[in-house]
Amino acid sequence: MKTGKLATTAYVSAILRAMSLYFRLSPEFRRNLADEKPGHYKYVFNARFIFRTRDDSIQIHVIFAGGKMQVGRGMLANPDLTFTFKSPQGMRKLFSPTRPGDPLIMMLENELSIEGNVMYLAKFGHFSKEMSAGKKKRKLLAQNKTNPNLTIRYNPEARSAHPLSHRASLESRPHDQVQVLTEPFLSRYSLEDFPRLKSVRERLYVNPGEICTERPRLLTEYFLKHGFERDADGRERDPEIRQAEALHYILSHRQPVIRDSDLLAGTSTSKEVGVLLFPEFGAGLLWPELLNIDERPLNPYRIAAEDIDILNYEVFPFWTGRNVMEYTRKKYGNPRCQQLDDRWVLYFSWKPHAVSHTIPNFPMILSRGLRDIISEAGEKEKQAKTEEKRNFYRAMQIAQQGVLAYAANLKEKAGQMAAALSDANPGEARRKRELEEMAAALARVPAYPARTLREAVNSIWLSWVALHMENMNAGLSLGRLDQWLQPYFLQDMAKANSEAEKEEVIRQSIELVGSFFLKCADHLPASPDIGNRLFGGSSSDQALTLGGVDGRGKAWSAT
Repeated sequence: MKTGKLATTAYVSAILRAMSLYFRLSPEFRRNLADEKPGHYKYVFNARFIFRTRDDSIQIHVIFAGGKMQVGRGMLANPDLTFTFKSPQGMRKLFSPTRPGDPLIMMLENELSIEGNVMYLAKFGHFSKEMSAGKKKRKLLAQNKTNPNLTIRYNPEARSAHPLSHRASLESRPHDQVQVLTEPFLSRYSLEDFPRLKSVRERLYVNPGEICTERPRLLTEYFLKHGFERDADGRERDPEIRQAEALHYILSHRQPVIRDSDLLAGTSTSKEVGVLLFPEFGAGLLWPELLNIDERPLNPYRIAAEDIDILNYEVFPFWTGRNVMEYTRKKYGNPRCQQLDDRWVLYFSWKPHAVSHTIPNFPMILSRGLRDIISEAGEKEKQAKTEEKRNFYRAMQIAQQGVLAYAANLKEKAGQMAAALSDANPGEARRKRELEEMAAALARVPAYPARTLREAVNSIWLSWVALHMENMNAGLSLGRLDQWLQPYFLQDMAKANSEAEKEEVIRQSIELVGSFFLKCADHLPASPDIGNRLFGGSSSDQALTLGGVDGRGKAWSAT
């Protein structure tokens, strides 16, 4: 056993010294410790690590300072991160040159525990991956970006073996509060009747999730310009106004995306199916996986080479000491609840970070519009007795004005797309009318109360996107959409003067609501691979309640 400990000490020390040498010899690799590249976030990584076994029979330390890495034996005072291994075998496993152990999985299996900034653990994991496979992987990622043949294509025959032969069994007669439809399950319609929905649905199936850096890049960019804890003049920033301004910056600067077949403007990410990142919460746990996240057995995500650089050199370094986990650890002295969370390896990956299991007050937005809510917040700001309350109401206005800025950008984009189409071409003329209707809806909502089902769905969708820009999605849900949208559908139906017009309203409503549901699936959560191991991975989930009773306890059934 003694020989094993000596051999492990020599082996791990050699691996760490090889890493130190690589830092000295490779300018690109050295950027992980000190990045002074023009236009980038400038940082120097200074940290003290200890690698030890539980019985302290092995003690190795590493000091990162001034862009260099030094390796030695023995303990250090005041380490920033301590790795404690159950056995020498576990320590060797982490440093395997061929298949290094995943530290989060090792923590789950009780082979390893850590104490300190978990982002340092993630950064060290990236060092190891980049040293062993970085150049090769970057070359492959660059090829992926430029080679469209690598995109997965839809094969309709692959899904034809699963016909919807059970549809007819859903037929039913009207009941309860059904006021318009002759058959509430809509069984006479199929997906074949809505080629737009079918196309979008299949695109969601065949397009793998892709890491999107738009939100984290804009968030980090804002704070680099305006300061995080303090402003440019050194004054402490109010956290509520700071966060509201950051959200406004994201919404007003993000790309206004309208895809060719969209009925609703805007997207959660800049990708077809994007992976949303929240570096202020737990996205940094993906740091060790940036170079091989596309090879995960479960939920692999594509990532472009430039997005790896954005996260590795700009976003994650900035948030290393500013994320919620590290803020809590420092402020409360690594509380027991957080220690337990670390031992369970952030078992849900999201729960400590998000406004979880919440239903927004969509009826308020639909009935009043954001301008009226902003006006009320302005009046309350004037009446507030304390600076804290004034800042709260001011922050509400700033955040909601960001939503209106995003809507205005989308309206302009829809108008530009419509102007580029010809009335002489039937297909283009049809799409032009859709884009003009989209622009008209965006001119109305969510700034003002919705008047039609189209406006109501657009208002909810833009609010939904804004909420995802503000906070990580962990059970953020849609609520009682049937009750909230029913009045708008009935108003649209009341304007129809014939059976043919009523049928057209029904078809348009199905396509509009179907587009909304598909839009809600345009992004995926950023879960580290440990999340796949613990609960099988997850898509973006939101609860929707149908039927039941209304606010007065009366039985409810829509349409």
